[in-house]
Order: sequence, then structure tokens, then C-alpha cells
Amino acid sequence: MRKIINNFVNGSIQSLSDLGLENVKVKRVYTIIDESILDFTNLEELKLKHNQNVFLEDKVHDWDVINGQFKFYGHSGSKGDKHHLLIEYQV
Repeated sequence: MRKIINNFVNGSIQSLSDLGLENVKVKRVYTIIDESILDFTNLEELKLKHNQNVFLEDKVHDWDVINGQFKFYGHSGSKGDKHHLLIEYQV
């Protein structure tokens, strides 16, 4: 499953429940490059292309989930920058 998180601040931490992702396992995190994705109605059918419409962030290096807290510190931007993220997760 997929969900878009808008304006996530690089370098911040939020609980999965605050993001509407309680009781899920986050599999992948992408920074959205092509903002036309934000208008896409069926995220499951969206074809993701690294470095074209999204940037695949590395687990541990750029993001992690620890004790239900989602940490994002993507190196595709600077601390404090706001990113639109696409989260792939499993229920």
C-alpha cells in the first residue's frame, strides 16, 4: 500500500500514528520529484521511476522507524527543507 505525506520536514521525527500509519511496516520511502504525482488518484497503479518522478531514499541512511517513530533525514535536501514523501507500507 502507498500513502503520500506532504511537507514532511527533513531532520524531524513523527509518530507513525500521527502520520496515519499506525500498525504498519514501512517498506520504502520516496521523495517525490515530480509533483504531478500529488494529483494522482490511484497510488497503487503509479509507476515509480527513480530519479525521474521519485527519489528512493535509503533505509537507515535517510530514514528509519524506531519504536513507532518515523525519522526522515534525507540527503536529497537540507535539514529543515519540506519534502513530499511517498511511503510504501505493509499492513
